[in-house]
Amino acid sequence: MSYRLTVQYTGPVLGSVVRFRSFWPRPDHPGIVGIPLPDGMPTLVHQIPSGVQVAVFEHVREGRRFEYIWIPSSPEQRNAVWDRAYSQLGQPYNVFSANCEQFVSWVVSGKPESPQLGTYLGVGVLGLLLWGLWGLGGETA
Repeated sequence: MSYRLTVQYTGPVLGSVVRFRSFWPRPDHPGIVGIPLPDGMPTLVHQIPSGVQVAVFEHVREGRRFEYIWIPSSPEQRNAVWDRAYSQLGQPYNVFSANCEQFVSWVVSGKPESPQLGTYLGVGVLGLLLWGLWGLGGETA
């Protein structure tokens, strides 16, 4: 006899990394699902322009879809992620060296990486090249 376990979604998985989906040109926004508030409402530790902060999960979500991009495999891993995330509260934001993706990547892996930053920089460089090639630099006849 075999049993099939069905897991029903009941809300954000604590210690996980989630990514809130956005439409271009706004980048997607990742964060770490944090320790719930006393009323049970889940929180999110995330990096925004004013620095690393804890916010109510649903306030950050703003009705956007989200997806799990990493889930801890043990309570020890979850606690290590929490410790690292909460140790960064108040740290300043920098789009090139301390953005939301780099924060989450560092918390989980120890390496601050941001694939979205590379994409946006690439699009910016391409735009400048095209701008220069087509003579849109403001030259007059």
